[in-house]
Amino acid sequence: MVHEDVSPGLDDSDDEDTDELAAVHLHDAHYITDVSMYVSVLSLSLRMMLHLELPHINVLSKIDLISKYGQLDFNLDFYTEVQDLSYLEAVLSKSSLRYTELSMAIISLIKDYSLVRFETLAD
Repeated sequence: MVHEDVSPGLDDSDDEDTDELAAVHLHDAHYITDVSMYVSVLSLSLRMMLHLELPHINVLSKIDLISKYGQLDFNLDFYTEVQDLSYLEAVLSKSSLRYTELSMAIISLIKDYSLVRFETLAD
């Protein structure tokens, strides 16, 4: 976690010899076992991608331990490829009626940008 204000672009110099930067955003695979946590991870990833303005890789780590957290509501490809998120509405309405409308608004925003995808990382 970075506690400093990181400005977009990080370096405004036009030097040809500068190193290229990329951002790697690691998320524990546990967060995809609960739909509301998954929506939170999606919104955090999108915010970081837009704020940093760098090439960005989102990674779900510890994917090999996912079976210990329980059954997923959808297959793994649904979560990594960020497929049709409208399917999440039914699951959200069962688990958290209070925040379903807010979560669906966030999901709509994520779908509009169509930027977030995840790679998987196992031990």
